[in-house]
Amino acid sequence: MVKLTMFIVRLLRKPLIWMGADFQQLQIILHTKLTIDFRRGPSMYQASGKKKRTFGTQLWVFVLFGLFISFGFISIHNLLLNFTIAYTVFMVMMTTTLISEFTSVLFDHQDNLIILVRPISNRTLLLSRLLHIQFYVLYIALAISAMSTVVTLFKYGALTALFFIVGMALSTWITLLITTLFYLLVSKVVSGERFKDIINYVQILLAIVVMGGYQFLPRMMEVNALKNFTFIIHSWTYLLPPAWLAAWVQLSMPAGVTTKVLLLALPAFVFALGGGMLMVRFLSGGFANILMQSSESSAVHKKEGIKNTKRASGLYRLFCVSEYEKTGWKLVMSITSRDRKFKQAVYPMYGFMLVMAFAMLRPNLNDLSGWFQQLRESDRYLMFLFFGFFTTTSITQMQFTDTPETGWVYRALPITLPGHILSGAVKAMLIKFFLPMYSVLILSVLFIWGIHILPLMILGAVLIITSTLITLNIQNTSLPFTQAREMQQKGTNFLKAILGIIIMGIVVGIVYLASFLPIWCICLFIVLVLVANALVFKIIRRTTFKYATI
Repeated sequence: MVKLTMFIVRLLRKPLIWMGADFQQLQIILHTKLTIDFRRGPSMYQASGKKKRTFGTQLWVFVLFGLFISFGFISIHNLLLNFTIAYTVFMVMMTTTLISEFTSVLFDHQDNLIILVRPISNRTLLLSRLLHIQFYVLYIALAISAMSTVVTLFKYGALTALFFIVGMALSTWITLLITTLFYLLVSKVVSGERFKDIINYVQILLAIVVMGGYQFLPRMMEVNALKNFTFIIHSWTYLLPPAWLAAWVQLSMPAGVTTKVLLLALPAFVFALGGGMLMVRFLSGGFANILMQSSESSAVHKKEGIKNTKRASGLYRLFCVSEYEKTGWKLVMSITSRDRKFKQAVYPMYGFMLVMAFAMLRPNLNDLSGWFQQLRESDRYLMFLFFGFFTTTSITQMQFTDTPETGWVYRALPITLPGHILSGAVKAMLIKFFLPMYSVLILSVLFIWGIHILPLMILGAVLIITSTLITLNIQNTSLPFTQAREMQQKGTNFLKAILGIIIMGIVVGIVYLASFLPIWCICLFIVLVLVANALVFKIIRRTTFKYATI
């Protein structure tokens, strides 16, 4: 794979020199980075003990995933529409991959002490990072589009399939340029750790948009309408990169080529070449500044995080029963406030909760008053209990970290009751994440169904807490931030999902049956469940180090 990549780089020698890079330095940097990458096995395989598997093995997984996308090539007959939709899907997936997986590669400052002190220009540095990412994303894009290429070959011919492959290469480069340009523009407004925070929130927002798109787009599309749809080029169409690439593929069939199609295909090459030269020649200085600022501002950010944590964690005096519990509380409050990977895992679930609420409640936008009246007469408030389980995601994520080796401190310190740290951490997660989000759900239910539903929602809350605590004991959850994040991919997620669905059904069923009881019975039931929660917390506090895989 490294040899193939370097061969392609040598073919692009002239354009890379035109962009202002030192080609010899560029080759050395890129070859070194790729060699290091391919010597390491993918993290998902390292977690499962299969280190011999390589990036090439992962590409076969993407090929299988692309099989489902290729079905759209069969059902849609209009070529421009077909490939506009296809390139839109591919570019959204590439953008998601770039922002979630390769942002750290683009702004990695671990090699700053080696590279920045040497006579390497900003242009060469930026271009080496872009090419490093470009080839990874290109291989992924080609793997995902492999089955679509086969369908295109049989449906439109070999020439169209070739144009489609070239379009895929252009799409990855255009996506990379747009994403990097966005980063550089943001860096002009903010700097240092604030830049990292903004990028982190962009990643979270993108995750919510993608999950929402998976829910809404299939419901909005009508297959029969797409089959007979005629693609018309409007003035705003020239602003859509997927349409540029679709027009490029249309050039492979001379019978369908018009002046508008030619003009629509032209921006694909103008932006790919001109945008690359503009960014490397004139914006590379800002890229170097980002690398230096990101490494210099870490200490300042940590000090600010400590101050904010002290203000936010004063409640531990009310809820914690021991000094060890207070330690677990303050530890979790501090780390979750600054751990970006934790935020990426937890915050999108809250956005997805809103998406699922809209999808499951299905509001009638043409008759909101009638839909609202029908909703009030139903018992669909039980759906909000289902949404309540999304708010416990933080508890399941608090054991994972990118630096599990720091868990040695639990063994090094004379901690006789480590379970207290876990119980304090769980209480902090409930107060910081579960309570605020569930309060929003309760207010929504009270607004729609009235105050008489409040006891049932409180019962649902304490039952959700009970089920979460019992699940922690069943799954032998480790102490906070002692498990490598890759351990989530060890193959037990399916069983956990099944167990979660069963627990959700039991909780919703209990609340539904309680709705037939008088209010005093519901209140008594709430008190009994609270007592049960206190007993479960007592069991957690007795947990030994067998729950902490350090």
